[in-house]
Amino acid sequence: MKRAEAQLSAAERVRQRSGAMARHSASQLGRKWLCMPLVMGSVVILAAPAANISSPLALLAIWAPFSLLVTSFATLAGEATQQVLRARIQLRAWGGGPDGQSHDLKAQPGLDLVQEGINELRRVNAAQALLIGASGMLLLTASAITTGSVGWNLAMLLVIVTGVAQGWHAQITADKMLQLGDPYPLLISFVPTHHATQFNGTLSDLVLAHLDPDLVIDWRSWCNELVKAALDPRGPRLVRERTLLILALHHDGHLDDATAMGHLDDLLGQPTVDRLLLDEGAVMNWRSVQRLIQHALASQPNAALLLTRLLGDVVGGNVRRTGRDWRVDTALGPVCERGTGHLFVLVHHWGEGRVPAHIEILAPGGEPSRRDQRVVIEGCRALEAPIDLQGKDRRAAMDRMVEHVDRSTMLWFRLAWPTTLRGSTRVQVHLKDSQGRLIDARVLRTELRPTARSSARALVRRLVTVRSINEWPLPKRTDDLLTDEEAD
Repeated sequence: MKRAEAQLSAAERVRQRSGAMARHSASQLGRKWLCMPLVMGSVVILAAPAANISSPLALLAIWAPFSLLVTSFATLAGEATQQVLRARIQLRAWGGGPDGQSHDLKAQPGLDLVQEGINELRRVNAAQALLIGASGMLLLTASAITTGSVGWNLAMLLVIVTGVAQGWHAQITADKMLQLGDPYPLLISFVPTHHATQFNGTLSDLVLAHLDPDLVIDWRSWCNELVKAALDPRGPRLVRERTLLILALHHDGHLDDATAMGHLDDLLGQPTVDRLLLDEGAVMNWRSVQRLIQHALASQPNAALLLTRLLGDVVGGNVRRTGRDWRVDTALGPVCERGTGHLFVLVHHWGEGRVPAHIEILAPGGEPSRRDQRVVIEGCRALEAPIDLQGKDRRAAMDRMVEHVDRSTMLWFRLAWPTTLRGSTRVQVHLKDSQGRLIDARVLRTELRPTARSSARALVRRLVTVRSINEWPLPKRTDDLLTDEEAD
């Protein structure tokens, strides 16, 4: 166990350091334009083969060290990531985790996608190395052939071809380099494939659905510690939702450091906040949890749109209602690529008790074309005035906010169409009561496209942007700030 932990620690250091170098802007620029000196030098040699400076060996001596320097960081990061995955699988199987229990990561859904993501990165590095090696061998071959002969000219022309191929390959795989060096090695390669249609906790279930199998273990352990130490007796779900909501509001600027710290102290107590949220060396702390929340929202912009509108209504006091007792909100992306779309529905019911209802989805030409989901909506008090989160009675205001978010019912539907379908299509969403009477109907428009390159690139950019939250400094208490100022 100790030997495996030491190997994991060594591989993590190599992965993060080499990953940081590979995604550096200078490294990125060098990788993209690595082909230019090779192509331009080959053109000069072909144009003036008799010149003293026109030597394939001289070009190789100048270009080879630079190419090895630029590509070595990504190769080291990719191989170290594979070693980290193997070490984590072994450690989890031997009980090396926060709970001390054995976990078989290989049996968890989604790990195959993580492994495929790592393999794809290694294939990208192997392809780049193959093109560089081919260019080097061609230059060596040209240096051994009589200058100006047919074979010499053919070799130099092939050097130009492989150089152009390097540049094209580097351009289309640039996003892969941005994913390297993440504090969580498996997170960005994970894609949620198994999730509940109806969320039990709006924020917590959305975050959990986007965590890789290894990180889920640390997340659940942190949530259990959070619930055990909570001063709020109303149940684990409310504790989780309230904590995540406070951290999300703090990230979005609705709460300053002191106000957010005060809300968390009221919920958990100061010692628990210091231990579970303000420990810089912990896997889960204030900034890492905020990053995981934003990671889930960046992965599902439709869900983020619903939550943003909900929080805007709550803070502004302008709740858009469907009829008298309901609030229904829907979000579907304007473009669905490769026959796949993600439809999110958020439902509120103003009243007491639990109310059964049906949500019917009609997608012409879809697979299936009709879905009927039975749900039970928890009633909540209607919101008549804006909620002031920084007012005098901050605890009551936060109670209202948490109640409004927690008692909402969020549903995540995966829509599918044949990949041969293209063009504009419509999706209908019907909310019905238990007797089948229509309460609300929505018609959403989306466009079906056969490729997903643009959306995949935009997703990677969003995930890379929210990754920087891990690097932000942890908030400090007022007493700590005063102590730092006195020391200065």
